[in-house]
Amino acid sequence: MSAKQKKIKTTEQKAKTKKILWGSIWGVVLAGAVTSGITIPVAQAQKRIPSPSPDLSQSDVIFGVTGPDGKKQNLNYGDVSAITKNLALNSHITKEVEKHLVEYLYEKEYEASLKYEAIYNANKVSSKTKSFALKSVDTVRKEKDKEISDLEKRFQEQYGLTGDWQAKFKEEIAKANYGKANNKKEAIEYKVSEKLKEEAFRRYKMEVNKDWTYTELKNGYVTANSDVSYIYKGKKIQIAKKGEKIMLPFAVKDENFVLPPDDSPQLQINKPDEFKVPLYTTKSFIFEEKKPGKFFSDWTKQKQIITSTLSLSAKPGSDKDKAWTVTKAEVIKLLKFAVYEKSKDKVTLEPGIDRLKSFKGISTLLKDTTPTEEDIRTAQNDRYAIENVSSSNKNAADYGSDGITNFQSLIAKKDAADYLPLTSILSGDADSSGKGIFKYEQKDTLWSELKTKLLALFEDDTTLKNLYSNNPIEKSKTDSYIDEYSKNNAKIEKFINDMDNAKFNKIAGEAFRDVFGKSGSGDDQHKISTIIKSGDSYVFVNKNGIKVQNVYQIASEAILKRLIIRNLEIESKINYDNTGIKKALLNLSTMFDSFIGDQNYRINDLLKKDDFRSYLKTKKYTDQEGKKDIAITDAQINQAIAFENLLKTDRTNRLLKGKVNELQKYIKDQINSNLWADYKYDSTKGTFSLEPHTGKDILSHLFDTISKMINEL
Repeated sequence: MSAKQKKIKTTEQKAKTKKILWGSIWGVVLAGAVTSGITIPVAQAQKRIPSPSPDLSQSDVIFGVTGPDGKKQNLNYGDVSAITKNLALNSHITKEVEKHLVEYLYEKEYEASLKYEAIYNANKVSSKTKSFALKSVDTVRKEKDKEISDLEKRFQEQYGLTGDWQAKFKEEIAKANYGKANNKKEAIEYKVSEKLKEEAFRRYKMEVNKDWTYTELKNGYVTANSDVSYIYKGKKIQIAKKGEKIMLPFAVKDENFVLPPDDSPQLQINKPDEFKVPLYTTKSFIFEEKKPGKFFSDWTKQKQIITSTLSLSAKPGSDKDKAWTVTKAEVIKLLKFAVYEKSKDKVTLEPGIDRLKSFKGISTLLKDTTPTEEDIRTAQNDRYAIENVSSSNKNAADYGSDGITNFQSLIAKKDAADYLPLTSILSGDADSSGKGIFKYEQKDTLWSELKTKLLALFEDDTTLKNLYSNNPIEKSKTDSYIDEYSKNNAKIEKFINDMDNAKFNKIAGEAFRDVFGKSGSGDDQHKISTIIKSGDSYVFVNKNGIKVQNVYQIASEAILKRLIIRNLEIESKINYDNTGIKKALLNLSTMFDSFIGDQNYRINDLLKKDDFRSYLKTKKYTDQEGKKDIAITDAQINQAIAFENLLKTDRTNRLLKGKVNELQKYIKDQINSNLWADYKYDSTKGTFSLEPHTGKDILSHLFDTISKMINEL
């Protein structure tokens, strides 16, 4: 490709960029602003948008934008003025509503904790009882009052009652850890609020607890060994009489707990009345809020994935026809033999490179059916492959997995090279209809071809080359094979390390170039596909090296529920089964945190609940002008809901912000490097296109695809 071709940046392309920037983002935002009076950048609204000059008339145009269709849209001073007032009002009301949130939630949890404790202890002897009850709000307030009073007293003692202790005390409580309080009362209220927050949001936190025994969960109830009650606000609340059954409706078999079989090690070692079964719930003490399933639908819509990664450090040269940069250490790891599990009594000796074609990582253990012994061995062998071959083995114990991530977290990255390949996989294999981003290159023989070419290193030593003629080598676990393969590995390592560097660089570097690049002749020769599919995994090449990555998508509630059950089965027997999976596959306690831990999500969720709305209507608020004790009505609640919805829209816009520039830089870098086969140059038009999306502007297609996926969240 000529330098002229590589540096093309026409006036028309610049115009398209502007249209995408203004048309795709601000056109939508401004249209919403004018019609609904709320959709305008929110960050300013929350800080009170400064009004334009009062000298302007209502009809004066503040600014205008031209959409992709060429139509101009004006925003008048009157529009901005109305939007500013609406935003400021809704923002203020939302903050007033939030003030009542923590105490409401905490009080609910406090009473429920008394009830939960009473039920838990209902069938226990005194030595087996347990305390769950939270402190009352009054108790918390007294403790914090004492804490601040003690602080005040220390300043009095330190500086003297006649000194400047008051100024020093005010200086202290003005710090962030006291809420930047202006006085003692504000400092106390801040400390109380912070303490209540620790427990108030329990319904939005998950846990795997072991509160209940096999017998209790199997029966679905506990039987009271005496009258069961609790005291709330001085009033005795009766739960059950002696001998009555108290149901546990939050525990549902094969939904948030799994009972081990009667002949399981768990029940052979422990009595059913003693074995505690892992139960997956929210941390809430409120029975109606304990089931985690209420969050599943919204969570799965966020495009959740689990990736398993094995990395290599080999990377392309500065030009497509140059040999790749490959280290001797990496080739040694690829060609060295290691032991892998074959069956209960057999192993195989294989070079590391032979394990790459079947790499699946943790996905083997996540499939539809319960993992068999063979599946567990396969996953374990992938772990060994990461330890033996990968340039980074930090996640080897988790089969190469980093845990669960979602599209929003992925797209929040600032370098398009870090998010586009996986985004492409989430959008599906590309075709000419406009679906997807990159077309996958299917290359199931990738690793066997690379192995064949790397064995050219041993042309001068047929003994070493012949070691690879009959792989894998099968051995009985009782055989003596350690010394033999260790000696062979030492010979392989010495031979490669002693090889002339120039010769090694040529053979190994050209091997990677030829195998990962396109074959044949012409401009495409040695160019690399952005996404190579090899077996069940994807292979990504970038300036930092190679990633072999298996991608498991949690695309439905059914898949999520199955994974939760599998994890609970593992956690139940993890200390009793020496042959199975040694650790939980997922962190059930934290996997929802980034979603339901968001404060805006929580507020929006609560504002839709009748009990919280009813509670709010018993409260007062202070308006923007400082007028106090105004009753909260449905109107204010709906304004708060509107503002929370606006914040969601704003988060979407923030995700899109900067993407045009990121994508533009990525496209420019990819084309100018002349390494990538996905980009085709049309000499008649003087433009590039992204295969198979011929006829489409690359930047527009990438941005539109990402925008659509974000708006689906």
